[in-house]
Amino acid sequence: MRAVLGMAMVLALAAPIGAETYSWVDDTGTYNFTEEYSRVPKKYRKKVNRLGDQPSELAAPSAATEAAGKHAPGTANSGGEQAAAGGAAVPLFGGRSEEVWRREKGQREAELSRLEGVLDLLNKQAATPRGMTRTRLDELVKEYDETRATYTQKYEEYSQFLDSARKAGLTVEMKK
Repeated sequence: MRAVLGMAMVLALAAPIGAETYSWVDDTGTYNFTEEYSRVPKKYRKKVNRLGDQPSELAAPSAATEAAGKHAPGTANSGGEQAAAGGAAVPLFGGRSEEVWRREKGQREAELSRLEGVLDLLNKQAATPRGMTRTRLDELVKEYDETRATYTQKYEEYSQFLDSARKAGLTVEMKK
Protein backbone atom coordinates (compact mmCIF):
# COMPACT_ATOMS: atom_id res chain seq x y z
CA MET A 1 0.00 0.00 0.00
CA ARG A 2 2.84 2.37 0.85
CA ALA A 3 4.45 1.63 -2.50
CA VAL A 4 1.25 2.57 -4.34
CA LEU A 5 0.90 5.82 -2.38
CA GLY A 6 4.57 6.60 -2.92
CA MET A 7 4.24 6.02 -6.66
CA ALA A 8 1.12 8.19 -6.79
CA MET A 9 2.98 11.02 -5.04
CA VAL A 10 5.91 10.79 -7.45
CA LEU A 11 3.57 10.85 -10.46
CA ALA A 12 1.62 13.79 -9.05
CA LEU A 13 4.81 15.76 -8.54
CA ALA A 14 6.08 14.88 -12.01
CA ALA A 15 2.95 16.25 -13.71
CA PRO A 16 3.65 19.49 -15.51
CA ILE A 17 2.45 22.43 -13.48
CA GLY A 18 1.16 25.38 -15.41
CA ALA A 19 1.79 23.79 -18.80
CA GLU A 20 0.60 25.94 -21.67
CA THR A 21 -0.82 24.93 -25.01
CA TYR A 22 -0.11 27.09 -28.04
CA SER A 23 -2.39 27.20 -31.07
CA TRP A 24 -2.15 28.75 -34.51
CA VAL A 25 -3.89 28.56 -37.88
CA ASP A 26 -1.68 27.58 -40.83
CA ASP A 27 -1.95 28.67 -44.47
CA THR A 28 -4.52 25.95 -45.25
CA GLY A 29 -6.80 27.09 -42.43
CA THR A 30 -5.99 24.13 -40.18
CA TYR A 31 -5.72 24.66 -36.43
CA ASN A 32 -2.50 23.33 -34.93
CA PHE A 33 -1.61 22.81 -31.26
CA THR A 34 1.57 22.19 -29.29
CA GLU A 35 2.72 22.47 -25.69
CA GLU A 36 6.16 23.73 -26.69
CA TYR A 37 6.55 27.20 -28.13
CA SER A 38 9.72 26.08 -29.92
CA ARG A 39 7.61 23.71 -32.03
CA VAL A 40 5.54 26.57 -33.47
CA PRO A 41 6.89 27.29 -36.97
CA LYS A 42 8.65 30.66 -37.00
CA LYS A 43 6.33 32.12 -39.64
CA TYR A 44 3.30 31.58 -37.32
CA ARG A 45 4.86 32.76 -34.05
CA LYS A 46 3.41 36.25 -34.41
CA LYS A 47 -0.07 34.69 -34.66
CA VAL A 48 0.23 32.09 -31.87
CA ASN A 49 -2.34 32.02 -29.07
CA ARG A 50 -2.02 30.44 -25.65
CA LEU A 51 -4.94 28.10 -25.21
CA GLY A 52 -7.41 29.33 -22.59
CA ASP A 53 -5.90 32.82 -22.59
CA GLN A 54 -6.48 35.93 -24.56
CA PRO A 55 -4.06 36.18 -27.48
CA SER A 56 -0.52 36.21 -26.12
CA GLU A 57 1.82 39.17 -26.23
CA LEU A 58 3.36 37.50 -29.26
CA ALA A 59 0.01 37.50 -31.01
CA ALA A 60 -1.44 40.70 -29.63
CA PRO A 61 -3.35 42.72 -32.22
CA SER A 62 -2.02 46.11 -33.12
CA ALA A 63 -3.45 49.17 -31.36
CA ALA A 64 -5.28 50.16 -34.55
CA THR A 65 -7.11 46.83 -34.95
CA GLU A 66 -7.77 46.65 -31.22
CA ALA A 67 -9.29 50.13 -31.26
CA ALA A 68 -11.47 49.10 -34.20
CA GLY A 69 -12.56 46.00 -32.27
CA LYS A 70 -11.30 43.63 -34.94
CA HIS A 71 -8.91 40.70 -34.82
CA ALA A 72 -5.71 40.73 -36.77
CA PRO A 73 -6.16 39.11 -40.21
CA GLY A 74 -5.72 35.37 -40.13
CA THR A 75 -6.52 34.94 -36.43
CA ALA A 76 -9.47 33.04 -35.10
CA ASN A 77 -12.22 34.97 -33.35
CA SER A 78 -14.58 33.69 -30.68
CA GLY A 79 -17.41 32.81 -33.07
CA GLY A 80 -15.62 29.93 -34.82
CA GLU A 81 -14.60 32.19 -37.66
CA GLN A 82 -11.36 33.37 -39.14
CA ALA A 83 -10.78 36.99 -40.05
CA ALA A 84 -9.93 37.34 -43.73
CA ALA A 85 -7.49 39.91 -45.07
CA GLY A 86 -10.38 42.25 -45.92
CA GLY A 87 -11.69 42.10 -42.36
CA ALA A 88 -14.75 39.95 -43.16
CA ALA A 89 -15.20 36.89 -40.97
CA VAL A 90 -14.94 33.53 -42.72
CA PRO A 91 -16.86 30.73 -40.96
CA LEU A 92 -14.75 27.76 -39.91
CA PHE A 93 -15.84 24.14 -39.93
CA GLY A 94 -13.68 21.94 -37.77
CA GLY A 95 -10.93 24.57 -37.88
CA ARG A 96 -11.00 24.91 -41.69
CA SER A 97 -12.82 27.23 -44.03
CA GLU A 98 -15.43 25.82 -46.38
CA GLU A 99 -13.13 26.67 -49.30
CA VAL A 100 -10.34 24.49 -47.85
CA TRP A 101 -12.77 21.58 -47.35
CA ARG A 102 -14.12 21.94 -50.91
CA ARG A 103 -10.62 22.17 -52.40
CA GLU A 104 -9.51 18.98 -50.65
CA LYS A 105 -12.75 17.24 -51.68
CA GLY A 106 -12.07 18.21 -55.30
CA GLN A 107 -8.50 16.90 -55.09
CA ARG A 108 -9.66 13.59 -53.67
CA GLU A 109 -12.37 13.26 -56.34
CA ALA A 110 -9.85 14.06 -59.09
CA GLU A 111 -7.56 11.29 -57.80
CA LEU A 112 -10.46 8.82 -57.75
CA SER A 113 -11.40 9.81 -61.32
CA ARG A 114 -7.80 9.36 -62.44
CA LEU A 115 -7.69 5.88 -60.90
CA GLU A 116 -11.03 5.01 -62.53
CA GLY A 117 -9.55 6.00 -65.90
CA VAL A 118 -6.49 3.81 -65.31
CA LEU A 119 -8.75 0.89 -64.34
CA ASP A 120 -10.85 1.34 -67.50
CA LEU A 121 -7.75 1.46 -69.69
CA LEU A 122 -6.25 -1.66 -68.10
CA ASN A 123 -9.58 -3.46 -68.38
CA LYS A 124 -9.87 -2.61 -72.10
CA GLN A 125 -6.31 -3.73 -72.77
CA ALA A 126 -6.85 -7.03 -70.96
CA ALA A 127 -10.18 -7.57 -72.76
CA THR A 128 -8.48 -7.55 -76.18
CA PRO A 129 -5.47 -9.84 -75.69
CA ARG A 130 -4.95 -10.48 -79.42
CA GLY A 131 -1.22 -10.38 -80.17
CA MET A 132 -0.37 -10.05 -76.47
CA THR A 133 1.97 -12.46 -74.73
CA ARG A 134 0.79 -14.38 -71.71
CA THR A 135 3.42 -12.59 -69.62
CA ARG A 136 2.09 -9.17 -70.67
CA LEU A 137 -1.48 -10.24 -69.93
CA ASP A 138 -0.41 -11.41 -66.46
CA GLU A 139 1.31 -8.05 -65.91
CA LEU A 140 -1.89 -6.23 -66.89
CA VAL A 141 -3.95 -8.31 -64.48
CA LYS A 142 -1.45 -7.67 -61.68
CA GLU A 143 -1.40 -3.92 -62.43
CA TYR A 144 -5.21 -3.87 -62.51
CA ASP A 145 -5.40 -5.63 -59.12
CA GLU A 146 -2.88 -3.24 -57.57
CA THR A 147 -4.67 -0.19 -58.99
CA ARG A 148 -8.01 -1.57 -57.79
CA ALA A 149 -6.59 -1.98 -54.28
CA THR A 150 -5.29 1.61 -54.36
CA TYR A 151 -8.67 2.84 -55.58
CA THR A 152 -10.48 0.98 -52.79
CA GLN A 153 -8.13 2.49 -50.18
CA LYS A 154 -8.51 6.03 -51.61
CA TYR A 155 -12.30 5.64 -51.75
CA GLU A 156 -12.37 4.59 -48.09
CA GLU A 157 -10.24 7.62 -47.17
CA TYR A 158 -12.59 9.81 -49.25
CA SER A 159 -15.62 8.41 -47.39
CA GLN A 160 -13.95 9.11 -44.05
CA PHE A 161 -13.10 12.63 -45.21
CA LEU A 162 -16.75 13.25 -46.11
CA ASP A 163 -17.85 11.96 -42.71
CA SER A 164 -15.42 14.41 -41.08
CA ALA A 165 -16.76 17.26 -43.21
CA ARG A 166 -20.33 16.42 -42.25
CA LYS A 167 -19.41 16.23 -38.57
CA ALA A 168 -17.79 19.65 -38.93
CA GLY A 169 -21.14 21.03 -40.17
CA LEU A 170 -20.77 21.02 -43.96
CA THR A 171 -23.31 19.63 -46.40
CA VAL A 172 -21.39 17.53 -48.93
CA GLU A 173 -22.41 15.04 -51.59
CA MET A 174 -20.49 11.86 -52.28
CA LYS A 175 -18.90 11.32 -55.69
CA LYS A 176 -20.88 8.79 -57.68
